Amino acid sequence: MLFWLWRGIKSNLKEIYQAKYMEKDSFEKIESIFGYPLKNRALFEEALCHMSYSNEKGLGISNERLEFLGDAVIGLVVSSFLYESFPDDDEGQMSCKKAALVCEKSLSEWALEVGLDKLLCLGKGLEKEGGRKNSSILSDAMEAIIGAYFLDSGYEVAYKLIKSYCERKALTLEQKVYDINGKLQKLFSDKGEITYELIETKGPPHDPLHKVRVLLNGEVVGVGEGKTIKEAKKRAAKAALNNMQPFA
Repeated sequence: MLFWLWRGIKSNLKEIYQAKYMEKDSFEKIESIFGYPLKNRALFEEALCHMSYSNEKGLGISNERLEFLGDAVIGLVVSSFLYESFPDDDEGQMSCKKAALVCEKSLSEWALEVGLDKLLCLGKGLEKEGGRKNSSILSDAMEAIIGAYFLDSGYEVAYKLIKSYCERKALTLEQKVYDINGKLQKLFSDKGEITYELIETKGPPHDPLHKVRVLLNGEVVGVGEGKTIKEAKKRAAKAALNNMQPFA
C-alpha cells in the first residue's frame, strides 16, 4: 500500500520536474537568492506552484498549505524582531510596524526584489493576465517559500531570512517618522518658526494618550494624538502638512 502511495507521489513530482518553470536551474536560483541549500526540492516545487497551474496539470497540490505555514512563521519572527529591536515601542507602535512588515504590499515587494516572480508556476490564463506581477500571488508565494525553508532547514534558517528582510525594512519604517517632521521643516521653515507643544496627557500611567500640537509662529497648524509623545508628534506633523499643503 505504501509503495503504491509513494509511486503516486513520485508521479506528481515528476510532472512538476518536467514543467516549464521547474527546470534544474530554478532550484539553483533559489539557493543563490536565499543563500541556503535545498534538501527537499519537492517542498520548493510546491511553494512555487500556484493553484491555477496545479489545476491545469492535475497535480493535486499547490502552495496554499505552505503559504498558511509561512504566514505564521513570518508573523512570529517579525514580532520577535520588533520586540528585541524597539524596546521603547509600546504595543500599538509594534503592531503598526508589524502590519507594515507583513502586509501584502511589503511581502510582494520582497518577492520582486529577489526575482521570485520569474520562478512561479502559473496557469496559462493567469499568466496572460499578468499574474507574475500580482501582489497577492507574489506575497502568497513568499510566505510559501518561507514555509518551505522552515520545514526544510528549520526555524533558525527561516528566522535569519526573515530577520534580514526586517532589518532592511525597519530602516524605512523609522525613516518615515523623521521624513514627516523633516518635510514640515523644509516646507515651512522660511515662513517662520515651527515648534511642538505637549498640550495634554490623559489615561492611566500604563496606557497614556498624549496630545501634541504644531505651531507656526505661535499659531496652531496641526494637532495629533498617540500612545507616545513621538507618535503624537508625528501625527501632528502629518496633520499640519495636510492643512498647510495648499499654502506651501
